[in-house]
Parts: sequence; structure tokens; C-alpha cells
Amino acid sequence: MNFLINLLSSGTDSTAAPAGCTAGDALIWIIPLALLVGFWILQGRQRKKQQEEVQKKMDALKVGDVVKTIGLIYGEIVEIDRDMETFVLKTGSEENFSFIKVDKMAIYQVIPPIDPQPEEQFGEEGQAEEAFEETTEVTEENN
Repeated sequence: MNFLINLLSSGTDSTAAPAGCTAGDALIWIIPLALLVGFWILQGRQRKKQQEEVQKKMDALKVGDVVKTIGLIYGEIVEIDRDMETFVLKTGSEENFSFIKVDKMAIYQVIPPIDPQPEEQFGEEGQAEEAFEETTEVTEENN
């Protein structure tokens, strides 16, 4: 490392180098250091971008959203305190529920609402049974 300092502080005379040190030796150290600094800068930018995305998601949360915390607690947001950056969650069943106050960093995931009518995939009632019966008939014929 001393040869690098001596090489850089030797002035404008490019022929003056410490004994046993060439310009190639200095490049061996400068190139990896430059790559390391470049990698460090890129990582910082990516980290900042991820933090901005997380902040946007937190700002988009509203009362009524169902969330999962990092402690695997599921709850519905009933109150938001933007100043303290906390949420009050309603957990438990409809008959036996409780409230818990969590920090915004404890929110792990927003649970999408469940589609209330999954039976409409088959149209009218009974079409699922008919499709099942047709499949069983075809398999019985093949056996």
C-alpha cells in the first residue's frame, strides 16, 4: 500500500516510482478498488429505490385493509396514526376479537380481498356436477 501512496505523491514525474513498483502494480490495486466503489454506489441506489417502494405501499394502506405482520398475525386495519407510524389491527373472529397496535415496519403483506362468489365459475348451479359426471363416464368407458 505504501508503494501506491508513494506513486501518487511522487508528483508529475511519471518515471519516478518507488523501488520495485511499476505502474502495472498500481493498476492491480486501482481497478478492483474502482469496481468495488462502483458496486457500492449501485447497491445504495437499489436500496434507496426499494425503501421508496415500501414507503409507497405503507402510504397506500387504508382502514379496512387486511394485513399480515412479520409475527404472522392477521388483522384488519381499524386505525392509522400517520404521525407515530402505527396501525391498530382487529384480530380474531367476529365474536371474539381483540385489538393490537403495531409499528408500520411490522406490516409484512397486504392480503387481497377474497372473491365472494366462486361458484360463478361454472355458471348455473349443477353444471359442475354435470361436468364431473361426463368425466366419470368417459373414464369408465376407457377402462
